[in-house]
Amino acid sequence: GWDVHYLEREWRDWIFEPPRDADGAFVGFCRKWFEKRGRP
Repeated sequence: GWDVHYLEREWRDWIFEPPRDADGAFVGFCRKWFEKRGRP
């Protein structure tokens, strides 16, 4: 699948303030990423 380190960098560039639940926010970001781009 997707390179988790690349996704983390994209997520960190996208957020503008630290979320309360970083794990949940990252998982949500990954879900949206997958919806827009599908499987690699």
